[in-house]
Amino acid sequence: MNIEKLKEAGIVSIRDELLRQQAKGKKICRTESGDPSFDPPAAVGIAINKALQEGKTHYTPNDGIPQLREACLQKLQAMNKFCNIKSRDDILVTNGAMHALYLVINAVVENKRYKDIDPTVWVPLPVWTEIALIAKEAGAIVKYYDVNPLNDEIDRMEGIRSIFENETVDVFILNSPQNPTGMIFEKQEIADIVQLCVERDAYLISDEAYEHILYEGKHVSPASLTESKNVISIFSCSKSYAMSGLRIGYIACSEEFLKRRMRKMARFTINGTCSVAQWGAVEAIGNSDPIYLEKMLKEYKERRDILVESLQKCTFLTPFNPQGAFYVWCKIDQSAFKEGKGTGWHVAVKLIEEGIGCAPGEVFGPGQEQYIRFSFSCSTEHINRAAEILSNL
Repeated sequence: MNIEKLKEAGIVSIRDELLRQQAKGKKICRTESGDPSFDPPAAVGIAINKALQEGKTHYTPNDGIPQLREACLQKLQAMNKFCNIKSRDDILVTNGAMHALYLVINAVVENKRYKDIDPTVWVPLPVWTEIALIAKEAGAIVKYYDVNPLNDEIDRMEGIRSIFENETVDVFILNSPQNPTGMIFEKQEIADIVQLCVERDAYLISDEAYEHILYEGKHVSPASLTESKNVISIFSCSKSYAMSGLRIGYIACSEEFLKRRMRKMARFTINGTCSVAQWGAVEAIGNSDPIYLEKMLKEYKERRDILVESLQKCTFLTPFNPQGAFYVWCKIDQSAFKEGKGTGWHVAVKLIEEGIGCAPGEVFGPGQEQYIRFSFSCSTEHINRAAEILSNL
């Protein structure tokens, strides 16, 4: 890994500028960040405090405490209907989903590099930037497949089928519901992708961090459609249970040599996930409160509708109404700007001046300069304030 060449996320610079403005007394809208504004379920805090009182603050097994891995297993089998996970030994607890992506991508890429092959990893476009960067730093050739719902020139599945027919595919990364667009893949689309990966003996990495954040449609896990060991799934407590700062994610993988590699990397990167946070996750996953999620989704949907309605009134933006996650992906009307000032970065700077955060399309992969992303994971107060300003721009 060449650390000097790693780029910090552009969203960070926008966040820092917004915070500088806030420190000067300006009211700002934190519509650039993907951090849920909710508190975790009350039972999670109780479980963490109980673990502290009972002295459960020591090293844990490298792959996670058995109770958490068992809770994950039961959830995956009962809720996600997994076919390829049979034992809690197929679960690896990680320091959030980003750490999970790092372990999985490095493990599968190394499998090909042992054979002196630079594997080709396909990632969705637009993409949460770190996914592509992890694959590149692991030594893969990164290519993109287009899922942009505001690109009228593409047929999503036709493009994917063409890739499998005409290109090298060693690893295919699927993210649904998707960051940054909020689109979801339909069940038949996922079934087709699973079949294509199995036929080509390609790894399918399924990033399901937003599995519970759905407004329309239904979430389908690829591992519910096959027993293939080539399907590896990644989950997070950050979005479903608003536990972003507690850093709990987990991997579901039944391929023994990959599990062995990922355990090694976990040992040499974090040496175990926070003990008391794991006990909180046992409560969140093992005794998931449907009322908590219903209230969260109701609030998110209200925020989504407010933000989308305001963006539809904005003269230079066209929004996509997201089916899941908590982002609104927008296309920028270039004709509203002079001298090429209609790029994502220029619009982001313009909106920062108004006290509104957003993420420019450039940070989500090549060719995304005409787009920006807003988040409605911040408080409803921030959404209402942003909507009032955006409606008049």
